[in-house]
Amino acid sequence: MNKTSTIKIFNYQLYDKILLLLLISSTFLFPKIIIDPLFPAFRIEDILLIPITIRLIQLKPTINFHIKLIALFGIYIFMVIIINGRIGCIRDYFEICKLLKLVILILFLSLPQYVEYAKKLFLPIFIVLIVFNVFQYFNLFDFNTTIEKLYSPEHHLKYFGLNSDFTVSTKRLLGTMGNPNTNGILFLFFIVQFLPLKNDDSFWKYLLYLSAVFICIHTQSRTAFIILSLIFIAHSILEYTLVKKHKMLFITFLVILFADFYSDNLLYLGSLRGTKVKIADDMELTTTNHSLQTRFEIWKHLYGMIQQKPLLGHAPYKEYFYENHLYSENEYILMVWRYGIIGLAFFVVMILYPAYKAYKEKSTSNNIKLLAFTTCILFTALTNNPLSEPRVLVMYAIMAGLFYAETAGKEVKNLS
Repeated sequence: MNKTSTIKIFNYQLYDKILLLLLISSTFLFPKIIIDPLFPAFRIEDILLIPITIRLIQLKPTINFHIKLIALFGIYIFMVIIINGRIGCIRDYFEICKLLKLVILILFLSLPQYVEYAKKLFLPIFIVLIVFNVFQYFNLFDFNTTIEKLYSPEHHLKYFGLNSDFTVSTKRLLGTMGNPNTNGILFLFFIVQFLPLKNDDSFWKYLLYLSAVFICIHTQSRTAFIILSLIFIAHSILEYTLVKKHKMLFITFLVILFADFYSDNLLYLGSLRGTKVKIADDMELTTTNHSLQTRFEIWKHLYGMIQQKPLLGHAPYKEYFYENHLYSENEYILMVWRYGIIGLAFFVVMILYPAYKAYKEKSTSNNIKLLAFTTCILFTALTNNPLSEPRVLVMYAIMAGLFYAETAGKEVKNLS
């Protein structure tokens, strides 16, 4: 190999790493870009899709069954759009573009030569996120009116730490996601990333894991709290030797957490105790919690429309939700409403397939992480729309891509 070709290879490696750095850091740290209120906002990740696609054309990565499945789902959505007579509705095609974006990102993140570099980015990003969230939570140096306003919608900042009648309430961390529920998913991602296992059980790894748990709790997302509780309890039981090894750190964490709870910083979680769900004689769900009651009413409305087109759905039809100020707050109901039972099957299989491969694969460090994060997505989809959020979609692509990259790297080693 001559000197010129060596320089050329080095430049491509550096270029790919810069793309990877920008992709991951912009997903977790940067706000959306608004040039003009009349034009839709966009994110840096969207711009990066162009150079990433060009690199994929050059590299010609392997197209696995998961990628083909996502492409097939996109074709099916196009068919549903045609059947519903919405071929001229531009907004509907954005849902196909989301799947195309997922394909491009999984393929790029599946490159085995960059898997270790990608993993190294998580620690510095997490440290920046901790600092950001602390500043946002305590509004240090008027942080919420100078910086956080770039990330959060006005109503989240207006009622931060307040009830709708402006009486003092608990604070729900908004962070770089600008939304407490999405912020909860973000820290679930890092809980999974820093999950201490027997082959990686250092003090600092355990500290990072507990830090992510602590911050996730302060987003006060009900669904995230239930998921992280399951992960925390299961991990503490299955990896009890790690708890014993770091028992002082574990005990300190529990003391701080309980002190924080009883200091009324976590009143929101305490309100769960007063939430009751009843089933009336007509099988209508009612609850003492206003947020849940609103969800039940919307789900009942959407279910009535699902019965009209149960097989193929109504197409994306995004303007119906905009014009009626509806938020489905359940990804499964949204999928059935849009694409029918067939579309829901596509969606669930698309999410579960990498987890199935991870379950069968016993020798990569990312299989447990992918299984855990897939579980997080499936649970949060019950009361939110996680994969409708562009940044959560990238998080899922990161998890799936790194798993495929590590698996491919192992196969290359076995052949050599």
